[in-house]
Amino acid sequence: MLDHTVYERQGVWWGEDALFNIIFTVFNPGRSAYIQRILATQPNPTDKLQMLDVGCGGGYLAESLAAAGASVSGIDTAHNALVAARTHAQTQRYPIQYSLADGERLPFADATFDVVYCCDVLQHVPDVARIVAESARVLKRGGLYFFQTINRTPLSYLALIVLAQRWDHTSFLPLGSHQWSGFVPPSQLIGAMTSQRLTLRELLGFKSPRPLTALYQEVRRYKRGEISYDEFGRRIQFDTHPTDLSVSYIGYAQKL
Repeated sequence: MLDHTVYERQGVWWGEDALFNIIFTVFNPGRSAYIQRILATQPNPTDKLQMLDVGCGGGYLAESLAAAGASVSGIDTAHNALVAARTHAQTQRYPIQYSLADGERLPFADATFDVVYCCDVLQHVPDVARIVAESARVLKRGGLYFFQTINRTPLSYLALIVLAQRWDHTSFLPLGSHQWSGFVPPSQLIGAMTSQRLTLRELLGFKSPRPLTALYQEVRRYKRGEISYDEFGRRIQFDTHPTDLSVSYIGYAQKL
């Protein structure tokens, strides 16, 4: 069973030893760079865009995009995650607007945002199609929908269920953080987007450039206490890959 209570724990979001620092060090740089690279090709500059972060958690990606000048709003169902997000944004003086809300019932009018993004979230929700539909509803015509999630493959089962959660020699995530049945094949997500008139523009793999054997060795170094949690995350940092969607993938669609 998925354990969503982990997102409500105190002190899990910000800090080098925080539980979810792994998200900040491994995934956030690549996701932020990808979104900003795509936005740089669009006619409107980033500092003119209204963005919505669906499932913002502690605010990692929201802060990255706010730092680039965007006007960002974030929603999440985890109250304490939003407390952490608001507190950290205030210390950094980012005017991000956070709201306690469900992605299946967004508290915004139709066509409010230029950009909506949903990263590392879709594999945790019971109804992917509903989340996509609500995101499309609040997106302006011509607006962009960014996504990043986990594919449902044998390799993702090995990497994120067995090695990351279950095997004592390599586990670094709480048991129940992920459930393989909730992972989202690209065909499922593309179907949900197409039904909402979101046209796929790009689909890329999202992975560490290091081979699996090297990743295993970094996990073992961390488990033995040879490197810190923060350093472990930075050594296995993910980035886009042109073809390998076997574990995770990233991309964007446009509302036409």
